[in-house]
Amino acid sequence: MSVRLTLAKNGNLKVRTVAVVKKGDHEEIFRVARNKLKLKKPASRLFDQEGHEISLAQVPALLNDSLLVVSCGEDFVGVVKDDAADSSSASSSSVLETSQNRDVVVTILAKASWIDDEAVQQLHTVAKTLPGMKIAAGMPDLHAGRTFPVGASFVTEGRIYPPLIGTDIGCGMSLYQTDLPGSSKPGKLVGQLHGLEGPWTGDTTAWLKEREVEPTAHDASLGTIGGGNHFAELQSVEAVVHEGHFADLGLSQNHLYLLVHSGSRGYGEAVLNDHLAAHGTAGLDQDTDPALAYLRGHEHACSWAKASRELIAHRTMTQINTTGRKILDVWHNNVVLKVSKLWKIAPCVFFLHLSFSSSFLQKFENGEHYWVHRKGAAPSDQGPVVIPGSRGSFSYLVMPTGDREVSAYSLAHGAGRKWTRTKALSKMKERFHHPSQLQETDLGSQVICEDPELIYEEAPPAYKNVEEIIEDLKDSGLVEVIAIFRPVVTYKTR
Repeated sequence: MSVRLTLAKNGNLKVRTVAVVKKGDHEEIFRVARNKLKLKKPASRLFDQEGHEISLAQVPALLNDSLLVVSCGEDFVGVVKDDAADSSSASSSSVLETSQNRDVVVTILAKASWIDDEAVQQLHTVAKTLPGMKIAAGMPDLHAGRTFPVGASFVTEGRIYPPLIGTDIGCGMSLYQTDLPGSSKPGKLVGQLHGLEGPWTGDTTAWLKEREVEPTAHDASLGTIGGGNHFAELQSVEAVVHEGHFADLGLSQNHLYLLVHSGSRGYGEAVLNDHLAAHGTAGLDQDTDPALAYLRGHEHACSWAKASRELIAHRTMTQINTTGRKILDVWHNNVVLKVSKLWKIAPCVFFLHLSFSSSFLQKFENGEHYWVHRKGAAPSDQGPVVIPGSRGSFSYLVMPTGDREVSAYSLAHGAGRKWTRTKALSKMKERFHHPSQLQETDLGSQVICEDPELIYEEAPPAYKNVEEIIEDLKDSGLVEVIAIFRPVVTYKTR
């Protein structure tokens, strides 16, 4: 069993990180503290927030989310009133930011998570320049995209913006509980899994027809994972945090789970390109023929992507000789119509000394129609979702809670990139001279990826700390953690 702890630096409690460690694994606590808190000497003492020393024997009894102050041997110091230290700490993490641009609420839901300046600028640019924009919310995994930020959700009135969704319409994740025991060893599973990046030999037309999805010219890619950050990952239950939600979902700690992350492959890109060729990059009035044409293609791509994830799961479970039950399937890249009363946002807004026009508040109070655009964001109004880290990190099954309007009805969809692919490729090649060195993670899981550049680009250090993402969502009152999953085998490509 594991425990989720917040580790703080003795001498400046503002410098902290979140870690999931096995109960009783004291060396793991010190290793995380050395790496994440940048302690130059081996850590050797632990305190609680009030300065009472905690022995190593007491650590296994700590509850989830306990705060430990890590010392390099010195007595408890606490928060140092030092401007330089405070400045350094502030530069390493973003604070919760809420502002207003011409009746637009702009929120960045990050305190523990680091957000790069380019991503923040992209979010504000969207809020300032796109007519009809009402809410622009950056999740804790917010990072810069080519034009628009990833890890964001946008609420508009009367207008739809296809470029905000991007090319991979319908990209998302599904989670399955398999019939295999959770104690299954990665070595055997690795040997069984082959060819999931290649075309399926079955009848794609029949598969789509069973799911009431029309065939496309891209059906050779149906049931394939694709490149980039897409994957199929077998996971075991590391810890159950909320036993009630876990039981309500019918889950068991004794089973292996399968998480699938994939999208509409080339079909979603074709839908967007057809739209751009005909109408350019400007937004669409919701009641026009071009808007309806795009929405038809968009809905088709979302349904196709969902059917494709089901086929990836089927192919994966067939190869490892098991069956499974779908727990959830959510889209991360899509636009949905929302009939909403955003009245609950008003007290928060006025508390922060912001203001809306009376007509704007009246429209929300009356429950008018709005469009929620998600670009790398999970829905917060459709039940539980999985938020994974990198292939070398834990994944979190969470239940959405609290005020969803301020986050534009959305949650983080993962850890989010810390480095660009180019930077990750360069840095990882310097650190690891052969890609095979990245085929086993620090958590003991195995990685199937025989594309040497991709294994470098997707290396765990290229991603943010998922524990900090979860911490921000919890602090914002948006989620309860149900369970933590440990990676066993991550499949990207043979």
